[in-house]
Amino acid sequence: MHQRSKNLGHNSPLTPITLLATESSTYRENPDAPPGSRLSDIALLVNGTDYYHLECQMRNDLEMVIRMIAYDLHFAIQHTLAEDTETGILIMRFPHSAVIYPDKTERFPKHLTCRIIFQDETEHLYQIPAVWIQSCSLDEIHVKWPSGRFIRYNS
Repeated sequence: MHQRSKNLGHNSPLTPITLLATESSTYRENPDAPPGSRLSDIALLVNGTDYYHLECQMRNDLEMVIRMIAYDLHFAIQHTLAEDTETGILIMRFPHSAVIYPDKTERFPKHLTCRIIFQDETEHLYQIPAVWIQSCSLDEIHVKWPSGRFIRYNS
């Protein structure tokens, strides 16, 4: 799949877009059950360097942020795990993620958030942007979630 860059006009080179595997473990849903898997909605590699993960959700639930963390961790291990050649330290890069709600109401949060506390007591506030697709025009989406935060629509 390829998209032309909107900013470069019709004679611009095509940007390669690759759909990626979206299967991940279901360990969290039932740790006593045999190993299983579930599929996330969509994962993309754009231009060979930028990873995106999008989920569409009809209703908000507190577990969605946990599922996003699990999907994104699996995705980072599968697609971005690399070694820093100078230090020998492994590096994982999480994808640019968002949850899309087709509902027009404002009852959903702007971000899905989870505070993660690691074994060394350091913390990270994991935030996933939430998008109400019927409440935003494409121009508003471009302003609220610039290219580093949300996939641009290219016509």
